[in-house]
Amino acid sequence: MKLRPLTCAALLMLVAACGDDAPVVREDVADLLFTEQPFEVLNQNPEAPPELDFLRIDPLSHDRSRMNGAHELPAVLLPPPAQIAFTIPEVGGGGELELSAAFALDFFDTKKRKANFRSTVHGSVQVVRDGELRGVFSVELEAVGKEPVTRGWEVVVDRETGAPLIVEPGDEVRFATRYIQPPKRGKRPKLGIAGLTLREVRERPAPVPGPNVVFIVMDTLRADRTSTHGYARPTTPVLDALSARGLTFDAARSTSSWTWPSTASMLTGLAPEEHGMVRPGSAWLRGEHVTLAELMQRAGVATAAFIGNRLVAADFHFDQGFETFHSPADAHFVDGVDLVPPALEWLEEHADERFFLYLHLVDPHRDYEPLAESLAAIPGAPPLDERHYKLDEGVWPLVEEAREVPGRKDRPLLAEHFRGVDIDWMDTSYDQVVHSGDVWVGAVLAKLEELGALENTIVVFTSDHGEEIYEHGDASHGQSLHPELMHVPLVLAGPGLPAGERRDTLMSNADLFRFLATLSDGPVDPSLLAADELVFYSTERGMWDDTHPAIILGAEDARWALHFSPTTDTWRLYDLDADPEQRVDVAAEHPDVMERLRTAILERAAAAEAARLPGGDFGDGEGALEALRDIGYL
Repeated sequence: MKLRPLTCAALLMLVAACGDDAPVVREDVADLLFTEQPFEVLNQNPEAPPELDFLRIDPLSHDRSRMNGAHELPAVLLPPPAQIAFTIPEVGGGGELELSAAFALDFFDTKKRKANFRSTVHGSVQVVRDGELRGVFSVELEAVGKEPVTRGWEVVVDRETGAPLIVEPGDEVRFATRYIQPPKRGKRPKLGIAGLTLREVRERPAPVPGPNVVFIVMDTLRADRTSTHGYARPTTPVLDALSARGLTFDAARSTSSWTWPSTASMLTGLAPEEHGMVRPGSAWLRGEHVTLAELMQRAGVATAAFIGNRLVAADFHFDQGFETFHSPADAHFVDGVDLVPPALEWLEEHADERFFLYLHLVDPHRDYEPLAESLAAIPGAPPLDERHYKLDEGVWPLVEEAREVPGRKDRPLLAEHFRGVDIDWMDTSYDQVVHSGDVWVGAVLAKLEELGALENTIVVFTSDHGEEIYEHGDASHGQSLHPELMHVPLVLAGPGLPAGERRDTLMSNADLFRFLATLSDGPVDPSLLAADELVFYSTERGMWDDTHPAIILGAEDARWALHFSPTTDTWRLYDLDADPEQRVDVAAEHPDVMERLRTAILERAAAAEAARLPGGDFGDGEGALEALRDIGYL
C-alpha cells in the first residue's frame, strides 16, 4: 500500500490534539506567485532573468514533506546568480501566517546527461522586518551524473527550529541562488522557488452543532451502469439501499468529463472556466478559492481526505482545508482495498467529534482489479481467443493497430475494430469493478453504523465523470460530452433529507457545494438542492472530428443538448426526447434552438473567464502532461 504520509499540517494538528490545546488548522490565504506584482528583482543572471514557470520535480528524490510526490509545481525560476524579494501582503484574519515554499531543482532527462555531470546550487531565504533580519534559511541542491537529482527539493523552514517560516504583513522575504559548482557543459537544471503560498494558522474553533458529512466520489462511474439507476446487473446494491432511504437525482450531470475540472468544481462550487483547472498548464487549485474543507474547518469540524486518484493530490493543491490528507505517492491509483481501511481508522479516531470525510474511490478506473465477491456477483469470463481485451487495456493496442489504417488522421472510431464478444467482456469487466467500489461504500456505511454516527451523518455519493465504452467510437473519458460521460449518479441520505424520493430534473453535481457549504454552520436545507433549467459542462482535452485536443463546451436543458467546439467553430445539437444517446445532429433542423444554447454557452463561459483569478496558466507543463500519460489520459 502506497499512501501519502500525513501532511505537515496534519502532523502538527495531531500533536496538538494529543495535548491540552485545541487542534490547529491551516487555511490558504494567498498564492504569492499570482499577485499583480509577484516579485522585485534585486539581482539576476544576465542570460536568464527570473520568470514564472513550472518546475518538474523527481517524485523519488526530495524530502517526504507536504508536497510529497510532486511532478510539477508553479514556481519562480531563479537561474544563478539571482535574488528576488516578495513583500507579504495584508491577508488573513489576524492569525499567524506561515510561508509555504520550497527550493526545487528541476529533474530533467537523465538519458541526455553525461556520466560525469555534476552541478551544485546554493539557495537562501531571508526574512526582513522593519529593516532587521528575522530569519534565515539556506540549502545546497545537487544533481550528479545520470542518476536522479540527489537533493532536488528542500522545504523552506526555520534553520534553528525546523518549523515553517512565520511572517507578518509588510515583511520582506528575499530569495537568492548561486552556483557552488556550475555544470561544465550541457543543459543547466532549472532552479527556483515552488509552491509559494501563505497559510493562516489558528486554533480550530469549537464545532458548530450540525451533522457530520461523508462525501464519496467514485471515479469514472457512469450512472446508467448502476442498478440504482435501472441497470439490469446488480452492480450497486449498497447504493440501492442508500437511495431507498435518501434523495436520488436521476438526471445529475458533472461539470466536465475528466477529473481535474470536475473535482475542483465539486470542492469549490465553481465552473471549470472559473476555477481554471481545465488543462495541464493550469493544474493548480488556487489558494484564494474557498473549499468545502476550509468552510468545515472554520466551523470547527475535523476534516480528512482519502484519495485514490493521483490527480487529486496535494501536488495540485487539492489538500486545502484538510487536516489529514492521503493520496497516492506516485503515478498509480490506490484501490479501495488499500484506501478504505485507513479512512475507517480515521473515522474511529474522530467518532466523538464532528467530522467531514472526503473519500475518492477509483475502483472503476483503470487498472481493473475486482474483488472476489464482485466476480461472483457479476460472473463472466474473457473470450477464448487472442482479442479478449478488458476496457482498461484494450484501447491502447488497438490505437496502435488503427494507426496503420490508411487515411486516418487521428485516433479512429475504434468500435469497428471490436466484435460483439469483445464489447461484452468490456462491459462485464467494468461492471465488476463498479461492484467492487460499491462494496467499499458499504464498508464505510457499516463503520458509521458501528460507531453510532450514521443517524447524524449526511452521506453524499456521486462521481466525477463517467466512462465511454465505444458508444461514440472511443473508450476512456475526457474526449467528449456525451451522456455516458456526463450523466453521473447522485444520492444523498441523512438527517433532514427526504427518504426514498427520486427527482428527474437536471442538477449539476457542482451544485452540491451550495448545499454542503451551509452544513458547516447551519441547518440542513433540502431546498438548496434545487433543479437547474440549464446545466453546463466542458472539456479542454476533447476530440472533435480530426482535432485533438479540442475545447468542447456543452449546455443541456430538459429536451436539448448542444455541444460547441470553439476550437473548430462547429456544433452539434441533439434532441434528447427522440435521441437520448446523442447520435443524430439536428442543428440544421433547429437553428433557433442551436443559437439559443450556443449564446447561453458563450455568455456563461465569458462570465466564468471574467471571474477567474489572474495568472496561474503557464501553458502545458511537461510534468503535468506526464502525469496524465501515466494514468492513461494521453
